[in-house]
Amino acid sequence: LCEILEQHPEVDAYSFDGLHYAGVCYCQHCRAAYRADTGEEIPDPDLNNPAFRRYQHWADRKMEDVVRKVQKRLKAIKPDVALVTWTTNAGRFGHFLSIPRNMPARMNLLLDAPDQEFWLDETNRGATIIPAFANAYIWATTNHRVAFSEPYLMSHGNPYGKDSFPPHEIERRMMLALTYGAAPSIAVAQPPQMQEALYAIMDQVQRRKEWLTHKKPEPWAAIVMSDNTRNFYGRAAGLVEERYLASVLGTFRACVEEHLPVAVINDWNLTAEELAKYAVVILPNTACLDDRQIAGLREYVENGGGLVATLDTSLFDEFGSPRENFGLAEVFGVDYAGPPTAETTETPELDVNFAKALGPDYFEKRKSIFDFRLPSESPLLAGKLKTYIADQPVTFKGPAIRVRPKGEEVRSETLLRPRTSGAAEFPAIVRRDFGKGRVIYLGCGLDAAYYLYSYPYQRIVLANAIRAAAAKAPPIEIEAPMCVHTTVMRQSKKGERLVVHLYNNINTTAHHAYPVDDVPLREETVPIHDIRVRFRGTQRIKSFYLEPDHTPLEPQRDGDDTVDLVK
Repeated sequence: LCEILEQHPEVDAYSFDGLHYAGVCYCQHCRAAYRADTGEEIPDPDLNNPAFRRYQHWADRKMEDVVRKVQKRLKAIKPDVALVTWTTNAGRFGHFLSIPRNMPARMNLLLDAPDQEFWLDETNRGATIIPAFANAYIWATTNHRVAFSEPYLMSHGNPYGKDSFPPHEIERRMMLALTYGAAPSIAVAQPPQMQEALYAIMDQVQRRKEWLTHKKPEPWAAIVMSDNTRNFYGRAAGLVEERYLASVLGTFRACVEEHLPVAVINDWNLTAEELAKYAVVILPNTACLDDRQIAGLREYVENGGGLVATLDTSLFDEFGSPRENFGLAEVFGVDYAGPPTAETTETPELDVNFAKALGPDYFEKRKSIFDFRLPSESPLLAGKLKTYIADQPVTFKGPAIRVRPKGEEVRSETLLRPRTSGAAEFPAIVRRDFGKGRVIYLGCGLDAAYYLYSYPYQRIVLANAIRAAAAKAPPIEIEAPMCVHTTVMRQSKKGERLVVHLYNNINTTAHHAYPVDDVPLREETVPIHDIRVRFRGTQRIKSFYLEPDHTPLEPQRDGDDTVDLVK
């Protein structure tokens, strides 16, 4: 690379098809280096073996050292040369399920711009919340600097092909990427019938350039995505989606549909200093946390931050080794008490006509069934919940653990009861004040359930918990259909500008296909009207425009708030 740059100083950037080590390497150099650093031999690739998990941490740091070395050498020759490389992220969900991991997520911090392949075919969960999360996450792995996301234009993933690909879908994919902070790159070489539409859509992205650069998320809530938890707690491609990623994706889905202004952050951001800008931090089953991260979270809450955590959060260290109790037990106000009592193995008798439509795994998928009940006095029983469930027991299907509250100041907000004869209710959601902050801990995985086996009440309880824990109300509140994705960013290039992205993700053929093979191939977009946006305490905002047409908007005033009606 240095030789190329020295001979051709006009080179501005390099791009690689990935910088990966495939999870483990047994070459003589790695063996010698590992022996010199640790006195041990590289173990067999088994993530259930603590020795291998420690090896992978070592290998991760070695890969990061390679990138640092490259950057130092290149920038000594040309300071503004850029290193861009393909990265393994949720844009290709199959890559995201690669365990042991091919590269550490934090290696993206060392790149000038990571670039993800953005696939929406059936093998990559194109018809789910994952495409939106993929773009939010790739931007997060750079600490919200610059990241690229290239939509792949194919009708289906197997076999690959562009047969009957609608031009409108190109626009939908590129606009989704930019809504969540990624820069939508795209291969310009396309079949002749798609070329004209592609250029027209690139022009549409260019029209929005002024509102897409020099930006950061406007902080209010942060959802933590933990690469260590994915790798060392998930431990297998076939398990990680249900065991861990479902919690992150369910939380993200709930926040998107409730229009809560959230940013995705990483476990390396868990310091009191970095967290201080957020009103609430959400730890969806963030099982693997090291001692410094736990200390940072504790200090953040003591200083007045809000915290929402679920399931096994902090029950493991950064290597995936279990602790005897939650690392955050004092903050949560609960002790770990193990899994619920054993479930019944009985299978109910089914109507013969109903049974004909069932697959062999029907009952296997219907384990972990509980009665979920919000007491009438719970502050979480608010809004639509009074109509959806009231204070009556409803079905909860999902992961759960038992906890023991520590002290009278820990209030139980929700109760679970296994659907087995003689089973007793136990606390599922607890709330407490800690220092100046507020903590809500969920021993029931409403987040995972909302991705895997969803009921609407799960979304509302999660959203109510996030709002209740937050140190302050969100700076912006949006009333819109759940298919509208909203993100809030602040630009600092020319003064201060607040940008609210509104993305219409409606699919007029949604869920008409076989679910596991559904692919969004949108041919049209139905207009959405009367979106209401409330800006809190915004006397300093001088003007409002609907872009990219620069249409002036006349705000309505409501006390200290400004209400803007986007038509």
